[in-house]
Amino acid sequence: MALIEIEYGSLASSEVMNNNFNYLDNRISGVSENLISTAASINSNIVSINNAVTSLSENTTTSLGDINSNLETINTALEEGAFFVTSYVNGTSWYKEYFSDEEKTTRVWLEQGGWGPYIGGGTSWNFATQIAFLKPFTTTNYNVQVTYKSEGHMDVSIGAAAYGLDSFQGYTSWAGDGKHSGFYHIWRACGV
Repeated sequence: MALIEIEYGSLASSEVMNNNFNYLDNRISGVSENLISTAASINSNIVSINNAVTSLSENTTTSLGDINSNLETINTALEEGAFFVTSYVNGTSWYKEYFSDEEKTTRVWLEQGGWGPYIGGGTSWNFATQIAFLKPFTTTNYNVQVTYKSEGHMDVSIGAAAYGLDSFQGYTSWAGDGKHSGFYHIWRACGV
């Protein structure tokens, strides 16, 4: 049944009027049912979203608790394994001592280095020089790296030997043209 148009100024029968009212009532009821159904669907979606947000919030709270617990574990491990460091630099000489205790009585690592003595130039030379450490090692089981800085062009061979607690011996041999003034040992030692 459809809505019957009544011409302006004319009289409509009660049947036409009743049919039009029934039509409008059915349409209003249909729209109302549709709105109720849509509202129920929206409410269901809101409940689902609220459940998801609650679950996400609980998971986030749990994750934050886990993160905070892990951070506490890391901080404790860092505090227990932390090093206390003493550093010293004077010109080209330096050292860095690592201690396991705040009072710095138990050294666990020592790094030091510097420029060794100046070695004069010439045409060729084999030379051994004692290079003193700024801080003595507790054992001769340390590593030394030696290189050089030349003040001219030379063929230089260098090395380290005779490891002592307070010093090591730098060995040098070179061949030059006699026109250059010399070079410096540059060294770095690591150990306990």
